[in-house]
Amino acid sequence: MPRRPRRNHAPAFKAKVALAALRGEGTVTELAQRFDVHPAQVRDWKQKLSSQAAAVFAEPWKWNPAAITSRPPSRGGAPVGVAIAGAPDGRFRRPVSPR
Repeated sequence: MPRRPRRNHAPAFKAKVALAALRGEGTVTELAQRFDVHPAQVRDWKQKLSSQAAAVFAEPWKWNPAAITSRPPSRGGAPVGVAIAGAPDGRFRRPVSPR
């Protein structure tokens, strides 16, 4: 009997299976048969979803790759000599002495 080729499941499919497992829509074996995956995958996806669900509501750039690429790089503060935002006369920031 030839082996079935390796399948890469989409993240949306994994979430659908994991949510069904969390809801208790059936046993792991029943869900595995219904979605045509191995029971270990159902268990792993369920554990991953339940352990990382809090990250969805935490800081969005930690779980959303699109947010990471769209954010400008952090520089740790404005460089010395940058004009104060909103100052009409173009005043500059006072240089900060090193600590």
